[in-house]
Amino acid sequence: MSKTQWVTLLAFGAYFLWEFVLLAGWKAETQGPLIRVDLLIIYPALLILAVVSAFQFFRR
Repeated sequence: MSKTQWVTLLAFGAYFLWEFVLLAGWKAETQGPLIRVDLLIIYPALLILAVVSAFQFFRR
C-alpha cells in the first residue's frame, strides 16, 4: 500500500470516529435543524483521497 492509501484509510477512520462517536452527543442535544459546515471540508477531502487511492490501486 502506498502512503496515500494509508492516509486515506486514516482519514476515513478519523471521519467515522468524529461522526459516530464525538458528534453523537452533540447531535442528541441539539434541537432544530443541524447545519454542518464541517462537511463542506470533510466530504470533498475524503472524495479526493478516495479517488487518488483508487487510481493508484487500479494502476498497479
